[in-house]
Amino acid sequence: MNSDCRGLVATVCVFASLACFHAASVACAQEPERKPLRGWFDEVLPEGLQKGREKPIYVWTHKGLEIQMVYVPPGEFTMGSDWEGTGPDRGDPARPRPVAPAKRIGKNESPQHKHSVRDGYWIGRHEITVREYAHFCRETKRLAPRVPAETPDDQPVTNVTWSDADAFCAWAGLSLPTEPEWEKAARGEDGRKHPWGANPPSKDLCVAQFGDSPPNASPARVGSHPQGASPHGAHDMVGNVSEWCLEWFDEYAYERYAQGDRTPLSQGGTFRVTRGGSLRTPMESCVATLREAVPPGSAGPHIGFRPVLPAGGAVPRPEAATLDLPIRSWATTEIGTTFVVESTEDNPRAPVRSRRIRFKLVSRDEKTAKLSVETEFGGMKNSHPLEVPIESRLGTWEELALVTEEWEILEKRQEKVTVGAGDFDCVYVKLRKKSAPEQVIENWVDTTVPLPIKVRWQRRAYRSRHENTVPAKDELIGIERPK
Repeated sequence: MNSDCRGLVATVCVFASLACFHAASVACAQEPERKPLRGWFDEVLPEGLQKGREKPIYVWTHKGLEIQMVYVPPGEFTMGSDWEGTGPDRGDPARPRPVAPAKRIGKNESPQHKHSVRDGYWIGRHEITVREYAHFCRETKRLAPRVPAETPDDQPVTNVTWSDADAFCAWAGLSLPTEPEWEKAARGEDGRKHPWGANPPSKDLCVAQFGDSPPNASPARVGSHPQGASPHGAHDMVGNVSEWCLEWFDEYAYERYAQGDRTPLSQGGTFRVTRGGSLRTPMESCVATLREAVPPGSAGPHIGFRPVLPAGGAVPRPEAATLDLPIRSWATTEIGTTFVVESTEDNPRAPVRSRRIRFKLVSRDEKTAKLSVETEFGGMKNSHPLEVPIESRLGTWEELALVTEEWEILEKRQEKVTVGAGDFDCVYVKLRKKSAPEQVIENWVDTTVPLPIKVRWQRRAYRSRHENTVPAKDELIGIERPK
C-alpha cells in the first residue's frame, strides 16, 4: 500500500472515530429523564419509600429504621357519624354510657358528612413498636418509656406523650396523622362503622374490653388480628392502643367540617385527640369514628401512635422562630411582664399577613434559669420555653451565684471599662463546667444594658405543614409591666 492509500485510510478512520463519538454524545444528550418510581397503585413514590414484599405493603427507610406503611388515595370519604347511644348498634338509649379512659365530650363525632382529602398519603401499617421507638431513643439519646422486661419488641410502644410521638415523627421525617387522614385510613370510602365492615367487634377482629371478661393486661403484638384490617390494609385501627393525632381536640370540629370550614384547631387547645380506642375501651365503642380528648402530657399503657407520610415525601418541620427580648435581668424581671410583638409573614397568599403576638412571662426556675412564656394571639394561647444562654445570666453577682452548682468560678471581677468616650460597668467572669472540665467560659457582661433573652416558638401554622417555611419578620413594639 502506497503512502497516499495509507493516508486515505487514516483519514477515514479518524472521521469514523469522530462520527462514533458524536453519535455517542447525541445518544447521551437524548437519553430520557429517569422515570419516577411508582407504587402498587401507580402513584409516584417519594424518595425513601419503596414497595414491600407484597401488595399493599410499602417500606419507609430513614436513619437506619424501616417502617411498614400502606397507601390511602386522595378523594372523598364519609367522615363522622349520626349514630347515637353506645349499644352494639350505637342506638340503644337504654344502655348506660361506658366510662372511657379519656374525656368524651358530647356528640363530637357528628354530623356525618362527605370530606375530601386532596392528596394521597401513606400511613403506618401498624402502630409504632417498642423496637422502632427504642431505635429512635438510642439515636437521639432520648430517655425511653418504661416497659416491662418481658415486653415483646413487636408490641406497640405505649407510655408516650403527644410530644414524644411528635418528636419520633419529626426525627423519622414523618408526621402524626390529621383526624381526616386517620379516619379515612380506618374506614375507607364507603362509610363503614368498623375497619373490617359491619360485623360487631369480636376477639378475632380487635383487642378491646368484651363484656365481663377480665381486662387485657397489655396490648397485643402488632398485626395479630389481620381479619380486622381496614380497607387500605392498616391493622389495629380500633382497639389495642389509642393513637395520637396531630390536632388539638375541638368538640365542634365535625360541625365546622360539614359546613365547609376544614381548618383544624392547630393551636390553643387544652386536649389533644386520640383515635380508635384501646384495650380498655368497651367493645360497643370500638368504632372507626371514636374520638377522645386527652391531655397532651398523658402517657399510659393504652396510648400509642402511628405516623403518616404525605405525597410530597419527608415532612418539613415548623420553623422554630427566635426573638430577642430586652429583659434587664433574667433573675429579676417581674413575673407577668408582657412583650408585644408584631409578626409579619412574607406570603401574599396568607389570609392574615400580620399579627400581634403577646409574650407573657409566667414562670421561672431560679436554679436552672428556665423561664416559660405564654403567647397569645387570635384568642388562642400556648406555652413556650425561653432560651437563656449562660452568658446572659451573669449580669449581677446574685445571678452568678445561681449557676455555681453546675459551674466552677475560676476568676471574677467587676470594674469600669472605657470604650470611646463612655464608661461602662462590666462583670468579667471565667467559669469551668464541673461535669466537663474542658468547657471554659470567659465573658464580659455590660450590666448597663438589657440582656438579650431568646424566645422560641412554632411560627408556622398547621396549614403550612406540607409547604415550605414562610419567611417572617418580628418586631418588638411594646412592653407592658404587671399592674
